[in-house]
Amino acid sequence: MRAGNLRQRFLQAVTRTDFTWRYVIHCRSALDHRLRAPAPRGAAARVLTTLRRDGIAVLPAAELFGPSGLAAPLIAAAEELETAWAPRLGELREAYRSGAATGKQKRYSIPLLPDGAPAPGGIFTAFALQPPLVEVANAYFGMYTVLTHCNVWHNFMASGQPAQSQLWHRDPEDRHILKVFFYLSDVGEGAGPFTYARGTHRTPSKVAPHSRVDGGTPRSTDEELARLAPRACWLAACGPRGTLVLADTRGYHKGGWGASAERIVYVCEFLASGAKGIDTRENPLRRAAGV
Repeated sequence: MRAGNLRQRFLQAVTRTDFTWRYVIHCRSALDHRLRAPAPRGAAARVLTTLRRDGIAVLPAAELFGPSGLAAPLIAAAEELETAWAPRLGELREAYRSGAATGKQKRYSIPLLPDGAPAPGGIFTAFALQPPLVEVANAYFGMYTVLTHCNVWHNFMASGQPAQSQLWHRDPEDRHILKVFFYLSDVGEGAGPFTYARGTHRTPSKVAPHSRVDGGTPRSTDEELARLAPRACWLAACGPRGTLVLADTRGYHKGGWGASAERIVYVCEFLASGAKGIDTRENPLRRAAGV
């Protein structure tokens, strides 16, 4: 084997370790956080403990943000979005049910906001940048993170068998990925709740058997995932409107297959500043720590 290949394999092995990922690849951000950031307290500390242990934390938003949080303004803004989208949603719902919807995009999940970086000043960005949530994100990563995007998803009722992200999978962006879901409608078992295999965020090298690959991401059925993660560790994050779900989506998860109800959910994502070529210089707002 050539020396160049040996060196490449060595570097790949080294960068897979959590220590190297944090204190070599993201050294500056990690050291800045270690020296400057206060430790989360109260509800934020409890969420962080649960998130580190299970890979997921589920709680009422008011428990983390208190009575002065932005849940009510976000719900009001989402209701305005739903009203504006109502005619188009009706068309897309009918196309999905009839099988006329085609293409690579998720036809069962409609994003109501434009793709791309969060817009400055709006409620959808402001909700994600509330201090308790940013503190949890930064402490979980052990570094200052970036807010990469936020959106509102409207999920239609299931038509056919689970597909794409309705099947078990891991997100591929980086070593840790923190997604935050805020339920804008009541989400019971029939509405396709976000479902997580607790503890699988700690075993990124273990891959579940899978019967298909969509967009380069392996997808597993319930039966296939059960061979890696017993059903006893699965958590279906059901809850009323106002429920907050934080999850490291490098762990196995699925959601959105609603057998009897539609689902409306706000989602945002935090990543390390260098993940997938993210450049904080392009948009300072994306630096969640504000530094």
